[in-house]
Formats: sequence, structure tokens, C-alpha cells
Amino acid sequence: MTGGSHGPSRRTATLGAAALLLAGCSSSRMTAAPSTSAAPKPSRSPSPEPSGPAALRIVPPSGPADAAWRQVDARSTAVAPQVSVLAGTLAGDSTLRLVHRSGPADPQPLASMVKLFVLVAVAEAVRSDRLRWSQPLTLQATDAAAGSGSLIGRAPGSTVTVQEAARLMMQISDNTATDLLIRTLGQDALAKAVVSTGHSHPDRLSPFITIRQDMWLEWSTAPAAVAARNAWSGASTARRTELLRPATAPGSPVPAATGAGVVPRWQSGLGYFATPEDIARAHVTLHRLAQVRGLEPLRTIRQVPYTGIRLPVSWRNPAFKGGTVVGVQTGSWYAESPAGDQVLVVMAASQGSVAPAAFNALAQTAADTLAR
Repeated sequence: MTGGSHGPSRRTATLGAAALLLAGCSSSRMTAAPSTSAAPKPSRSPSPEPSGPAALRIVPPSGPADAAWRQVDARSTAVAPQVSVLAGTLAGDSTLRLVHRSGPADPQPLASMVKLFVLVAVAEAVRSDRLRWSQPLTLQATDAAAGSGSLIGRAPGSTVTVQEAARLMMQISDNTATDLLIRTLGQDALAKAVVSTGHSHPDRLSPFITIRQDMWLEWSTAPAAVAARNAWSGASTARRTELLRPATAPGSPVPAATGAGVVPRWQSGLGYFATPEDIARAHVTLHRLAQVRGLEPLRTIRQVPYTGIRLPVSWRNPAFKGGTVVGVQTGSWYAESPAGDQVLVVMAASQGSVAPAAFNALAQTAADTLAR
């Protein structure tokens, strides 16, 4: 996991080695372990129709993939059994023309890539004067979420500005910063942000659970967590909210994998979901918002020092968000380019492991092919 500048505290030390495997990575360097999810083999598939008020028109590729993109798809077989690749160039401000699209068309697990939608909600709150970039937010004990980040090392009652929390969330994938922002924003604001991007299945992010809640739901061996997992698929949003209450009850421990033989990994059907098209729309939404007066900090917040690949020389001001949890690895890039702004999304899931080196090699080949 990518960490921060703060040294280990007594709280982080108690999390143990298991915490290092938990969801949330800003880069693609984490080593994955076996997953329980079953998945079909990648196949070339069309782009879904756009939806939502800020929907981006996505034009599917015309004709079969050329030799270079066939090589990209060939590389995907070494990454995971389930791999999606989306690559396209913007034409104007409202059309994304795909040069390649392969893999499943239905929503795929995101891991920390879900933080793109939290950032959209933050930007909308700042634009509407409900939040200010300089506004201090106070950490609560139940904001603490294991895994990547540095804020978990700060004591409850500490403050961090909205802008710093957003920067930590995106640049080091800080899970505690993410949960602080989710609590501050509230479910209504997050739901509106998801819809505003044109997400094709907003119900897959309802309720918009915190990282802490997700860890508890997927990996805790507590009876309440086991019951919540068993009831999750058929539960309404209101019922799911009730099921999650023990994860943030006063005095509840920071969730981590507990119990003999428990390995923190993605549990099929649980977690955060979106299609590659949904991720492309989120990136375009954030790029548009960054042009709005007062939202200029979005430009630097979205720029991550390390993204797992060598960025093409033609890419300017690149933005990135990826995610890693055992069995899932994702990466998404948005960059300005003389040929038109370009978007690349790569998503992999496996019932075994997703090798970071193979994933990065695939993403590198895709980026170079898109930028040629």
C-alpha cells in the first residue's frame, strides 16, 4: 500500500500485517493474493448508451481491433481471467470516441477507484458553497480506516482541511481521509454526485459505504458482519444502511481481517462497482469541474506522483486513480493531448491473483498504443 509521511502510531501498529492487504492503493505496486471471485474471459464488447444529466456521449470503436490493440488484449490473458480495457480520445467536450474497448460491459469491482466519485461530490459541494477548500474538518474515531494513508495515525479531534483530505484521498489513496469526506458530505450529496457523472448503475453505489464499512462487511468474522454479508444482495438501501451500523458504532474497532485463516480479499458481489465507461465519465466530469472558477485545486489534487506506468510524452497534466484489493486491480488515466484529451481505463479481477507487474505492463502497452 502507498503510505504517507507520518510514522506508525500505536493505533496503526495494532492493525497488524493484515491491514497492509486492505483496500486502497494510489498506485499499482501492491502484490495481490488469491481471490474467491469467478470471472469470464475478456471479450470485445460495445459501449453502453450514455445516461444521466452530465452524460458523455461515448462512440464505440468502428471495425475490429487493429494489430496493436490485439496485442493489448493478448497481454490481458497474463493479467487475470477478467480484464476490461477502454481507450478513447475526446472530440470536443461532449463526445468520447473509443479506439478500443474489450472485456465485460457490466459493472466491475473498483477498489479505491471509487474515490473518483467522492471527489466529484467534494467539488460540487465547494462549487455550491456548502464546503470551502480551506475549511477544517475534525476527525472522529470512527473515521479511522485501515490500509493505505497517513490520517489513521492522527488522534480523534485532529483537523484537516477539505483540500488536504481530498489531496490525500487521491494522491496516496488515504482511506481515513476518504471516510472523513464521505461522512462530511452525506449520502444525499454522494448519490447526486454519482448520478451527475452519468453512472449507468447508480444503485451499485447505494448506499455509498465508507471504506471502514466495506472492510467490516467483506472481512469481519463478527456475527453481525456475517449476517450482513448473507443478507446484502437482496437488501434495500435502507436495510443495507441498518446492516452496516455495527461497523461505526461507538467503540467499534478499526475493522481488519480477524480469525484463523481469514485473508482480506474482494468478496464477489460486495464492494464498489462501475463500468469502464462510468469511470471515463467520472474523469471527464472532474476535468470539466477543474475549469470552473474556484475549483482550480482539482487540477493538482488529481495529479498522482506514481501511477504504475511511464506516461507517454504527449500526455500533459495527467490525472490518475487506481485501486488494489486482493483479487482486484484497477487503473484509470485522463490526460490532455494535442490529438484531444485521452482517457484510459484498465480493470482486472481474478479468483486467483492479479500480478502487479503484468497489470502495469498491460496498462503501459495500452497507454503507448493510445498515445501513438
